[in-house]
Amino acid sequence: MDGSLIQPLMRGFEKLETQSLLLADFPFVLRNMYAIPGTHKLAGAADYGLLSHPLQVLTDIELQFLSPTSFKQNKNVQTFPLPELVFNSLHRRWNTFAPEQYQLPDCEWNAYVSAYELKTYALKMEGGAEIGAQGWASYRFQDLEIARIATVLANFAFFAGVGRKTSMGMGQTQLATTSALSKPKKQ
Repeated sequence: MDGSLIQPLMRGFEKLETQSLLLADFPFVLRNMYAIPGTHKLAGAADYGLLSHPLQVLTDIELQFLSPTSFKQNKNVQTFPLPELVFNSLHRRWNTFAPEQYQLPDCEWNAYVSAYELKTYALKMEGGAEIGAQGWASYRFQDLEIARIATVLANFAFFAGVGRKTSMGMGQTQLATTSALSKPKKQ
């Protein structure tokens, strides 16, 4: 999300070449790297300015949960991606990292899940298994301003992830099919 960081990151990866990289006490060797949008389904680029001005506001948003996804709710783990859990998670991340001019106002997520196909999976981690849902869920928004903010955040989900333990691979999420950034406005 900050274009000035890509060059130093790429130079660091180039210096590694065939050396192993240690992550959480596990050695890894990079075999392939996909950094250019379009070279892999999980390679993309955007900035807050682009994301904050979608070409189309979606009142129906379908999110694909590509890795197990769960949320902290009242000191418990919730595996069902309720609208307020999904969009509050994205909203917090957005406002934590976005420049001041792109901050989003607080919202009441008056949305509902209109359809879903989810299955729970366990992701084995050092401290034990973490349970989360994978699949897709569709959300319907009736208020256009809330739908606009939700559209921004749904596009942001590709970069930020959703829910708990995203830095460990959980919560990989993306807007289903084509993003609202690239869909033409309906006339």
